[in-house]
Amino acid sequence: MLKHAYLIIAYDKFEQLAFQISLLDDPRNDIFIHMDKRTHLTDQDKKNLQAAARHSNVYFTPQIAVYWGHFSLVEAELILYKAAAEKGGYDFYHLISGADLPLASQDYIHAFFEDKLDRIFITRYNQEEEKDLKLHKLVEHYHLSRRIDPRHLSPIPRKCLRLYQVLENKIQTALKVDRLHGKRTEWGFEGFSEWKSFGHDVLLAVLQQEEFIRKQFRFTFCSDEYFFSIVLKRAGLTDRIYDHRAVNDLPDEFQGNLRYINWWDGHPYEWIDSAKDKAQLDKGIALGHLFSRKFNLDKYPDLKEYILEKIREK
Repeated sequence: MLKHAYLIIAYDKFEQLAFQISLLDDPRNDIFIHMDKRTHLTDQDKKNLQAAARHSNVYFTPQIAVYWGHFSLVEAELILYKAAAEKGGYDFYHLISGADLPLASQDYIHAFFEDKLDRIFITRYNQEEEKDLKLHKLVEHYHLSRRIDPRHLSPIPRKCLRLYQVLENKIQTALKVDRLHGKRTEWGFEGFSEWKSFGHDVLLAVLQQEEFIRKQFRFTFCSDEYFFSIVLKRAGLTDRIYDHRAVNDLPDEFQGNLRYINWWDGHPYEWIDSAKDKAQLDKGIALGHLFSRKFNLDKYPDLKEYILEKIREK
C-alpha cells in the first residue's frame, strides 16, 4: 500500500481545517500540520482536529510565526518536510495550505499518482513577465523589512516603509548586489508555485540542501516561489516536472501542481458559493485538477456541500 503525506501550512479557521482533515482522512495518508505560532493552538484544539480523522495519523509540528513573502514560509516547509521524514518517509507528499480543499476522493487521487511517483507536480510561472518586472531582484537582493505587513500600518508608516524598500532596492542595484552571482540561468532561476506534490527522493534532495537554502534565501522576498527551482536544478531533477509549461493566469489553463487557483479574478481569488464560481470550479475539475484554493467556509458555507458532492462523484 502506497503511503501519502499531506503537509499543511495553516493559520486559522479550525473548523474548516477539521473539514479539510476529514476529506484527506484515509488509511493510506498521514497528515502533518504547521500552525502559525501567532495563532493560539491549545491542546484541546489539537485533540479536536485529530478527532476529525478516523484513519489517518494527524501530527503537529513545532510552530514558527509565518509572514507572507518572508523566508519563514520556506522555514515552515522545511519543518514539515523534516517532520514527515522523521516518521520514516512516504511515497508521495502534498504541500497544501489550510485554505485548500480536494476536488476528488482519496481513491481517485491515489489511483492518479500510482504510476507517477517519479513526477514533480508544480506550476511554472510566466518567465517573460518575471523578466519584465525584474523579479530576480527578489532573491538577488537583501530584503530586511519583510516581516512588516504594510496592510497593518497606518498611512504614514506605510509610506515610510515603502520609501525604505524602494531605497533598499536602488542602493543594491547601484552597488550591483547579486546573491545569485550572475548565474540566474545556470542555477535554474525560475518562478514556481509554493504548493506542490512530489516523491520521497525529491524530499530528501531538499533536506540535503537545507544549509544552502538557508544561506542563499534568508533575507530574500517571496523565496517560497523561487528556491525550489534552484534546488531541483542542483539535484538534477528538473526533467521530472510533470508539466513544465508556463501559465498565464487564464481560466482554461492546466496548472501543473494540480491545484486550480483563480489568479485571473484576484491574487488569488477567494471562491464564493455562487453558481458562477461553482461552474468555474467544475471547469477546473474537468481540466484535471485535484485540489483548489482559496476557500473560506466561514463566509461561504454552501461550498462545503458542493465539495462533498464533487468528491462523491470522483
